[in-house]
Amino acid sequence: MELPALGEVLTGRATARRHPDDLVTYLSVGLGVQDAAAAWHVVERAEALRAGQEVAW
Repeated sequence: MELPALGEVLTGRATARRHPDDLVTYLSVGLGVQDAAAAWHVVERAEALRAGQEVAW
C-alpha cells in the first residue's frame, strides 16, 4: 500500500486515515524548523477541534 505524501493530505488531494482507529505518522526528512512548523500546525488544529489528549511526559 502506497502512503500519501504530507502535502497531498494537507491540500485535500489524499486522505491520511481511512478508519477512525488508523494512526498517522510523519517522516521527517527536512530541517528541524520544518518539523517544528508541522508540529505547531498539528497542535493548533487539534486544539481548534478539541481533539486529542495531553500526555504527561
